[in-house]
Amino acid sequence: MPNLKPIVALLTLTGVLAAVPTPAEPVTDQRTLLVQLAVTDLDRSVAFYRDVVGLEIESVNEAIKWARVKTGIPSVTIGLGESPEAKGSGTVSLNFGVRNIEHARATLEARGVEFLGPTITIPGVVKLADFLDPDGNKIRIAGHSGE
Repeated sequence: MPNLKPIVALLTLTGVLAAVPTPAEPVTDQRTLLVQLAVTDLDRSVAFYRDVVGLEIESVNEAIKWARVKTGIPSVTIGLGESPEAKGSGTVSLNFGVRNIEHARATLEARGVEFLGPTITIPGVVKLADFLDPDGNKIRIAGHSGE
């Protein structure tokens, strides 16, 4: 492979590559992602994510009021930590891809989920439907628009 450093240096000096930042070396080396949510009642949240959303609970530690939930995506899990100050997610939402959004929505509604509004369709791109967990954390299901 040819040494491209002199060419990159020249292009950078002339401003050609000035707008293309080089990525920093990653500080994460385990290639895992844990999305941690604060919840006010661990047992209620475990039941919601297991029985309503249909996710598998990997582990529960009652001593520290913590649970880990499998997402179905390798190396991506949800951590539920009980905290009396839990206030919901604000602008953060959990987005789950689904094959058939109409079926997923109907299944969740049958399990008692109240959606925040109608399913939104972005033609040719995606369909989106939002709801909240018991602590106000936003959850979104997303599927192909099929258009």
